[in-house]
Amino acid sequence: MELELVLDCADLDRMTAFWSTALGYEHTGSAAQYAVLRDPEGRRPRLLLQRVDESKVVKNRMHLDLAAADIEAEAARLEGLGAVRVPNGHLAELGTEWIQMLDPEGNELCVCKEFEDTSARPTLGVSPTLRSYVLDHAPKADPVEQALIDETAAMGLVSRLQIARDQGDLMRIITKLIGARSAIEVGTFTGYSALCVARGLPDDGSLICCDVSDEWTSIGRKYWEQAGVASKIDLRIGPAIDTLRDLPAGEQFDLAFIDADKPSYGAYFDEIVPRLRPNGLLLVDNVLWGGSVVDPHASDENSTAIRAFNDKVAADPRVESVILPISDGITVARKV
Repeated sequence: MELELVLDCADLDRMTAFWSTALGYEHTGSAAQYAVLRDPEGRRPRLLLQRVDESKVVKNRMHLDLAAADIEAEAARLEGLGAVRVPNGHLAELGTEWIQMLDPEGNELCVCKEFEDTSARPTLGVSPTLRSYVLDHAPKADPVEQALIDETAAMGLVSRLQIARDQGDLMRIITKLIGARSAIEVGTFTGYSALCVARGLPDDGSLICCDVSDEWTSIGRKYWEQAGVASKIDLRIGPAIDTLRDLPAGEQFDLAFIDADKPSYGAYFDEIVPRLRPNGLLLVDNVLWGGSVVDPHASDENSTAIRAFNDKVAADPRVESVILPISDGITVARKV
């Protein structure tokens, strides 16, 4: 199967000049209302420009992500070719960032930071050299953990939903440190966080995993089996808030972890805290959200939700908490 990207346009010549220069593509020919652009090295998809009579009215259904090491410089280059930036369109999420732009006819595109292997997700404000030093002095992932990390990383950008390796080490150590026997996590993805927690539990310990994706969690299940911890894990597929509300109301968990849809963080918190035992710990991921929590221009749904959640936790007398600037920020909250 061959992939081809098709883009409607009104001024075929202008768009051909823009996209061939922007991508470094060759214009290999035009016929009637079409122009074909190809990657000289044959590594990237062919782009077919198609002249149409109607102008663009709403958001186009297809857009291009252009990866660059320096996204500001690349955005400036495209502006010189006739592109414009979307107001407040410099965004960050999942450990990466991008600039939203419009080509000369208003079609959306994004200039994104080049994707890197997520097995060593960056920590905010920590230089790559210092980050490498930290990882060099961390426990080495065993073959099962590394295989799970590698399979997840091969999924591309979405793999940034996986926690960082040193975060997994911290969670395993905390699980052992507090002597946790019963744990719950909201948001399992491909199962690395669950693997780390389950390895910290005793042989008769238990971990409830809440997730909505049978496809993604199926990756984790095979590695849980290989690691010999599958018997500790109770995977429940469905909306996490329903799973939590169906649990007994009493205190039952020593450890909880939240890493799911950000607007629901507050609701998950309110369901989990009453079910934590005194001195039980709640860990919450992504509470710095790429630094957007202190960006006054970041008004997207996730940034707004994370700010509200952080304020909520800090003001709640049921817990005492601290935010650790590890990876994308981790809240550690102890039930008093």
